[in-house]
Amino acid sequence: MAKPTWLDERTLYKCIHGSHAYGTNTYESDIDIKGICVPPKDYYLGFKSFEQYEQKVPDLVIYEIQKFTRLALNANPNIFEILFVEDSSILYMSPIIKPIFENRDAFLSKKVKSSFFGYAKNNLKEIKRNKKWLREPPKPPKRSDFNLPEQDAFPKGLYDSFNAQVQSFIDTFQIDLSWLDDAERLEVTSAIKSQLHKAGLNAERIFSNLSRFSDSEALKILLKENEFRGAKREYEQYLSHMTTRHPKRLELEKKVGYDGKDAGHLMRLLFMAEEICSGKGVIVKRPDWEYLLEIRRGEILLDTLMEQVDIQIKCIEEAYKTTKLPNRPDEEKIQNIVMEIIYKLLQ
Repeated sequence: MAKPTWLDERTLYKCIHGSHAYGTNTYESDIDIKGICVPPKDYYLGFKSFEQYEQKVPDLVIYEIQKFTRLALNANPNIFEILFVEDSSILYMSPIIKPIFENRDAFLSKKVKSSFFGYAKNNLKEIKRNKKWLREPPKPPKRSDFNLPEQDAFPKGLYDSFNAQVQSFIDTFQIDLSWLDDAERLEVTSAIKSQLHKAGLNAERIFSNLSRFSDSEALKILLKENEFRGAKREYEQYLSHMTTRHPKRLELEKKVGYDGKDAGHLMRLLFMAEEICSGKGVIVKRPDWEYLLEIRRGEILLDTLMEQVDIQIKCIEEAYKTTKLPNRPDEEKIQNIVMEIIYKLLQ
């Protein structure tokens, strides 16, 4: 999207984000900048909408204050880093927005465990997946591999109905995916669907109101269709990984079995999760920066790294048992602060 003409004037906060804020930057590291803004009144009282502005050079993301707050209330790690960054990384802070930062501990809750843990698990999943790809590169799937005809036998509407029923089934478990962004949430949901499809879990219940699936053979074909599409999606992800990954990162991954940057983020998130659950607060500037850089450079053996991951997960579980964090953040307090900020800017 084009940069809004009002953005600079109504940006209340900017800070350095990412490796420069963690203290793990190298000479190749770009400077990432994140911020918070309050759009003009027609975005709140009219039909216009704005959630965030992004640009690539320099790497910049400015969040609308309500979106920023929603993500923070769900303990989104990237947003927490903006909230708790060291003063030395703050580029600008308007006095109007200071109350959010003066009361930032009100955002802390037990959601931290699932949120930071969730992001870390996603990094771990990618490390394992990429290692598998290096060992066994996926081949382009063919419909014949799944005993499917060359042409899809199911019209798009019916396929969508199938997935809607699976989604409805997933929703009955009330799985909290709020800590993920849209792309990650889609990926996780797709993975759950894939497993349900493969297992045919409670198939009769899921498809009971889809008369076209009364024929069990039709259901089997549709499940295979989903498997094929899943394999096709994985192959496309593999191609994207191999062609868009930074050459040096890919070379290191081939050499040591993991992407140093992803692995560094994995351990940083696990360390931070334990610290927050233990009552030490959100430590953005990493005291373990040397160790994290060793991981980034591929100096830690993969087996050793995985052992450390297991140890750290156990540490998080132990810290969580005795944590003094509240079950939920103080939403009412934060809401009142944000409402007052917006009200001042809309005068």
